[in-house]
Amino acid sequence: MDIRAKLLSLIQVAEGPLSTDCWLWIGARNNWGYGYIGYSGWSEGVHRVSWIVSRGPIPNGIYVCHHCDTPNCFRPDHLFLGTPQDNVADMIAKGRYRGVQQIRLAAERSHDR
Repeated sequence: MDIRAKLLSLIQVAEGPLSTDCWLWIGARNNWGYGYIGYSGWSEGVHRVSWIVSRGPIPNGIYVCHHCDTPNCFRPDHLFLGTPQDNVADMIAKGRYRGVQQIRLAAERSHDR
């Protein structure tokens, strides 16, 4: 089974906060809710694999962030590329910032490999 077929075999379409439905990963997830899949010999974030399959390579040091703020969503049009600073700015702009400790936790669970 190719990677695109694998992604689509473990999907649940569900209403989310955007005007289009989220594609939720129903396979393996980490403690923070991000889906993971074996890809190129590594365990990789499903949202990152979805980006690679649909849009191409991810530059080094760049995150794949969620417009929908749903960690297990991998719908390509719900994703955007950003720096770690962009990711924090997005968190603050959406009212999800709860202080310096949260930034430290976000860095520890970074989904940028």
